[in-house]
Amino acid sequence: NFPEALADIAKANELLPSDLSNLTWIPLSEIAACPSQTFREGFLSLADEMVRSNGNSIDARGVRLQILAAFGQMEHLRPDLEELIKSDFASSYTRYQTALLTLTMGDVDSYRQICQHLSSSLGDAGDLESQYFSFWACALAVDAIEDYVPAIKLARHAVEMEPTKAQYMTGLGAILM
Repeated sequence: NFPEALADIAKANELLPSDLSNLTWIPLSEIAACPSQTFREGFLSLADEMVRSNGNSIDARGVRLQILAAFGQMEHLRPDLEELIKSDFASSYTRYQTALLTLTMGDVDSYRQICQHLSSSLGDAGDLESQYFSFWACALAVDAIEDYVPAIKLARHAVEMEPTKAQYMTGLGAILM
């Protein structure tokens, strides 16, 4: 029941517009594969509304960027991508997601720009989870950053703080590699 599903998602967005997960809790690959063109168009309109209702926040733009990519609308995602790259306000997770997207698109230059921004603020990333996404993003491709020492130091710190957390160990291994 696509019209009712879209109405429910729209209501969730209306009730709590700051919850960016309203548009990502359903796997975007499933939404992109939905047989209803009306549903897909409505979903994308909800993403546009989410960006507006969040004051054009960079994290909301990051969610819309993921949706546009899942829908294969690469020609429409460049403005959000450029805003995200130059912003100082994107979360580490949003930057990580965007780094993944740029690599998927084959846009290595944008990927390196994102990683350079992350590496310049590695010590300011805040909580361990944010730090993890910062150094993990820099480990996704060769020559992501010029100086790996700060990223390695941050990864080692995360492992020291939580030595049993597998994702931190994997992240350390990846950034060392």
